[in-house]
Amino acid sequence: MTEAAGGFFGEVAEEALGVAQTVGHAAEGIYDGATGDWDGAADSAQSMSEAAIGVATGGISEVASMAWDAVAEPAGLPSAHEAAHDALQAGGNALGDGMFGLVGDEEALKSANSFDDGDYLGGLGHMATGAENTIEHAAGSFVQDAEQGASDLYNDASSAVSDFMNEF
Repeated sequence: MTEAAGGFFGEVAEEALGVAQTVGHAAEGIYDGATGDWDGAADSAQSMSEAAIGVATGGISEVASMAWDAVAEPAGLPSAHEAAHDALQAGGNALGDGMFGLVGDEEALKSANSFDDGDYLGGLGHMATGAENTIEHAAGSFVQDAEQGASDLYNDASSAVSDFMNEF
């Protein structure tokens, strides 16, 4: 076998190993989710994504991760995996809090119960209803504030004109 052929087959073997790692993390995540280990499922999904990005970038992302880890460990910083986990969790929490604020307490509870019962469309319906109520309330408040602002402006302008006219 020539050196070029060996290099090609070596690259194919590396790609196959990366795909196998990706599939392994995916299977682990599915198992974790099916057994109720949501943190484990999330971690496996992240590892699956990291492995897939490693394959897609030809290993460049893995080298970057190793370089980060080599600098981070002595400095007492989190590993690349842990830093990505923390960033993903913070982003997910912010999105979840925003969605909860949009949907509201009552409809969020109804939605969660529907999802738990397997009624996914009903859960989405409760989320939409909650969002509609929140937006309707916000729009109503905006209109009231605008009306009050316009009324205050009119009263102030009327008083100013009246005061001005009384000087003559």
